[in-house]
Amino acid sequence: VIEEVRTAPFGLLEQVDHPFDWNCHYDDCTFTVNDLPQGAGVVDVDDANPDLLSVTVTVTWNQSGRAMSTELVTLVANR
Repeated sequence: VIEEVRTAPFGLLEQVDHPFDWNCHYDDCTFTVNDLPQGAGVVDVDDANPDLLSVTVTVTWNQSGRAMSTELVTLVANR
């Protein structure tokens, strides 16, 4: 997911009408992680700085009855 975000054209990351590969938008896109028990993810695009977007991918899953999560963050510059 992070690699797809990194290679996406900068202008498309902020657009809410651009379909992502999962038929949703980059910002607030949710997806299933089939390799993890009850795995799910969400993409968040923070555009507070219009020339440097902060993109966070959060993945959650269930492990032995405990809710687990991890976040991957990347910055995408407008070049």
